[in-house]
Amino acid sequence: MKRPKIADDVEFDNKRVYDPFIGIEIQINQVTEKILSLCDGSRTESKIAEELSVLYDTEPSDILPDVEETVEQLEQFRMLATKDRAIRKIAVRVDQLYKKAFMKIVGGQ
Repeated sequence: MKRPKIADDVEFDNKRVYDPFIGIEIQINQVTEKILSLCDGSRTESKIAEELSVLYDTEPSDILPDVEETVEQLEQFRMLATKDRAIRKIAVRVDQLYKKAFMKIVGGQ
């Protein structure tokens, strides 16, 4: 079972979720904000749905599709804490350092 966790550098509030690393900002609603706040790596998607069902006075099965869809979108935008995200951040940083070194070499001639 998935235990989704928002990446540490991803910011969100009741209106938006923002990833400063890749510069993506997505507008969100109140339900999505509640889902995000529970994506801390300690809960499964089913547990998140259970907790939200109490808050919204509904059955967990009614809200689980919203939780799954939100997690899927976060995965697509790579906003969850995963090995893939960590590797991507390292690759981007190496690329930045490479370009900086290259510019010093080229600029020095």
